[in-house]
Amino acid sequence: MVSQLSTTHKGMILSLAGYTAFAFSDTAVKTIAPFYPVMQFMCIQTAIAGFCIFFCARFLGGWQGAKDKRELKFHVARAILNVLASLLIFISFTIMSLASVYAMIFAKPFFAALLAIFFYKERVTLTRWVAIAIGFVGVLVILQPTPESFRAELLLPLLAALVVAIMFVISRSLKESSTFVMTFYPILGTCLFALPFAIFGTPDFKLLASAGELQFIDSVPIAPAHIPYFLMAALFSGTGILCVSLAFRIASAALVAPFLYTEMIWGLLFGYLLFGDMPNFWMLFGSAIVISSGLYLILVERWQRPALAAAPASAAPPT
Repeated sequence: MVSQLSTTHKGMILSLAGYTAFAFSDTAVKTIAPFYPVMQFMCIQTAIAGFCIFFCARFLGGWQGAKDKRELKFHVARAILNVLASLLIFISFTIMSLASVYAMIFAKPFFAALLAIFFYKERVTLTRWVAIAIGFVGVLVILQPTPESFRAELLLPLLAALVVAIMFVISRSLKESSTFVMTFYPILGTCLFALPFAIFGTPDFKLLASAGELQFIDSVPIAPAHIPYFLMAALFSGTGILCVSLAFRIASAALVAPFLYTEMIWGLLFGYLLFGDMPNFWMLFGSAIVISSGLYLILVERWQRPALAAAPASAAPPT
């Protein structure tokens, strides 16, 4: 039955499966993140995820472009940005609900659109400007930037969205690299960066932010009960990367990308059932604005680039 589906439908199914896997991975991260130093957790998760992705290399284009000297600087930049994004997202999950983090990270399509203007001199129509403006209005609704209701921690996932958007924009400069190389290098870079801290001690970022003091936290033994969560976080993350990467290779990005927003459904469901999170009206209202304008922005891209909708996308997804 699956073999009878068109490549477009296969791409949409892979995208749905991939973003669902990311939601399961994030849920596992949030469950055990408070018990471990951030660098220790990042090192273990990326080591397992990288190991899984490595054995899927042939499905994602192999090592094509891995030694391209021109693109090496872009790989290094994306690895550094992935470390920063991972830190921000991890810390966000320890202090915020899943749905709140997702709501802010969903701003990345708007950041990507703005960055493309400056880096690639893309022409922006009035409809795109309107979609971008409305999207940021939704972000402001979620932030509620008044002295009484403003929550500074909401800036962390918003900054993560900006970092991820920069990674996505940089990936457009990688013309020779396969999807595997574009995916594996940032994971490998994050693992190697976190490894020394996981061994010798992780900076206490909460204390640094609150009191300006730099102290290090020793790694802690992994509780046997948490091992399934580590495996779940890594394996679902690797599955998400694999599915979404394949989806963007065989189907139009305009059709695949909107499935990103299904993560909000999972975030609300898991947040309520597992963590007792109850989103307030403004968070839901702002999220609806962000998602609606993001979908509109993606549809506008599809309408304005009919050739893209008809041809498979060769670029990697916005990781």
